[in-house]
Amino acid sequence: MTLVEALTWLMSGGAGVVVYWLMENVAALEELSAAGKRYASLGLSVGLPVAAWLGLVGLGYAPAPETWQGWVEQVFGLAAGALLVGQGIHGAAKLRVRPESAGMALGEKAGFFPMVEPDGGVVQVPYAALKEAGLVDEAGRVRREYV
Repeated sequence: MTLVEALTWLMSGGAGVVVYWLMENVAALEELSAAGKRYASLGLSVGLPVAAWLGLVGLGYAPAPETWQGWVEQVFGLAAGALLVGQGIHGAAKLRVRPESAGMALGEKAGFFPMVEPDGGVVQVPYAALKEAGLVDEAGRVRREYV
């Protein structure tokens, strides 16, 4: 991979992958609070592709915009694209909802647990009844085979 290819990759979505890796593997970033991690990942997600583009412009591989509006439009486009990719990666990797955990939260809070019948219908089973029948594990989750 050449320098131009690497910088272009960072501009076209690669920054989201790099930021995700950094947030998971750099100790200083791992130790941030939840809000700190969010702001750091947003800042890095915008900063990396913009820096890559400025590198391409500075090295003469990409033309510099002729007006200030061109500069603003380019930075905005890179920032919006990077944030979209970064949020997509985060959503796919960290925000998957597992059926048993989603149902469990609903079951504990509402007092019932939705269960799918063989014919596809949904029945609201009282959470206490599931617990009494031994269908809830030690952590308070409905056992996977019953979800």
